[in-house]
Amino acid sequence: MIFTSEYAIIIKDTSVSLRAQYRTVTQLAHPLKNLRKSRGWTIGELAELTGLHPNTIVKIERGTSPYRTHYGVALLLSEALDCKVDDIFAPGELSGKGRPPLTGTGTNVRITTVVEFTVCPRHFLALPASGVCDECAP
Repeated sequence: MIFTSEYAIIIKDTSVSLRAQYRTVTQLAHPLKNLRKSRGWTIGELAELTGLHPNTIVKIERGTSPYRTHYGVALLLSEALDCKVDDIFAPGELSGKGRPPLTGTGTNVRITTVVEFTVCPRHFLALPASGVCDECAP
């Protein structure tokens, strides 16, 4: 079985131990992982700095996402890591298609205005400036 990515080509060979195969993979880690670790940051810390979900960072580092990384995500990561986008991603890894970053955060924003008014106790309608309910008026 052959696994190919931008950073490694691994041929699964039963004569090579799993530990040796793992060492090969970790030595050729994604540049994002190398930059993150060089700063001593965890995935959670980088996620907090960028506002991205930790799973997004994990999928980029492992190369397990079926999609290419959005340019907006690449910019967030490069700003947090204080480097150029080219230091993290190869040109073929990026795309302008798809959902831009920070759109699936699950945070709902609701803007409301509180208005105080007097209510007719009989009809539960807001009273006009005259103070008399339209239903109660003679």
